[in-house]
Amino acid sequence: MNPKNGKIGVAFIRGVSMFGSHNLSKDQLRRILKNVERKHSRNVKFLSIYDNDTIIFSKTGVHYATVGRWIEDALLEQLGEKIFVTTRSLEKVKRVVDKFGVRG
Repeated sequence: MNPKNGKIGVAFIRGVSMFGSHNLSKDQLRRILKNVERKHSRNVKFLSIYDNDTIIFSKTGVHYATVGRWIEDALLEQLGEKIFVTTRSLEKVKRVVDKFGVRG
């Protein structure tokens, strides 16, 4: 998948590496995401990871929530526990930030 042809989304992973639970290194997360990309190479490309809980991706032909479900399934397979993922379009995140502003 060519990321330039897709829509950009943000995935927020809930509760990873917080308070000693669901410890997951950035390298582990990167490997998990690579597996998701291999399975769904026509639909998703992961572009960046911020901290351990925010992922920037490009998608085509599927809903943002579908990408979130793919990440949840891969985390379940890897960690043996359900980890919830929320996704939003980057445009929606930008609109929220613009509306409410961000102060330092």
